[in-house]
Amino acid sequence: MIDLIESFLPLQISRRIPFAPADGLEYEDEEDLRLFSMQPIEDSQFDSRLRYVNGTKFRPPLFRFAWPIDDAHMLKIILAKFPDAIKTTSRPFKGPLPNPVPEEYQQLFEYPDNPRPETEIGYLDLTLPSRDLVHALAKHIDLPRKYVHLVRWVPLCDKDAEGMFGLQVGTNYHHRTSWEWIEKLKAVLEIDEDPMWYLDQERLYWRRVIPLPEDVPSNSYFHDEDGL
Repeated sequence: MIDLIESFLPLQISRRIPFAPADGLEYEDEEDLRLFSMQPIEDSQFDSRLRYVNGTKFRPPLFRFAWPIDDAHMLKIILAKFPDAIKTTSRPFKGPLPNPVPEEYQQLFEYPDNPRPETEIGYLDLTLPSRDLVHALAKHIDLPRKYVHLVRWVPLCDKDAEGMFGLQVGTNYHHRTSWEWIEKLKAVLEIDEDPMWYLDQERLYWRRVIPLPEDVPSNSYFHDEDGL
């Protein structure tokens, strides 16, 4: 019930707070592009006010500490290092994958040692988000258990709000994997870039948590220029 009520409340948040609505009160539909254009953010530049802390008046947008990674690159890594994590689907045609590959089959792939090549074929849409792949990555580098739950395949958006996918290693609602293990993941994944903070595609707004309307001075956001 509180979530329903809070969605109708003006935020009354300082307009200087990162990713706040332009007027400090309510988000307009056209603001999504403005918000996405402000990210991704390097870890050293990530504003501490965007980190979620229990008991605060406002809940920040969700940010994912992640790398965008091309499907083709991930497939190369999986085939070379994690073949046991491959997930399959029923083969939709007889014989090998056509060349060139039709658009509707872009997520399908042939792979060596397929135990049922006549009836099944590798499927990226199942393999990439699989926890088996995460556990294979974690086992490969002995990633501590406290970080394993942070690693997952997630949707991301670039500055133009164009969708893509990547590997998450932290969020502003929890914590991020330490740099020691990020460097080990970079080596395994054969990527040079550091992960960055990406705004979530759905939870991209500040939300009021408490208090309810009768407890909020109508001009409170003008008195909060330097913090929440």
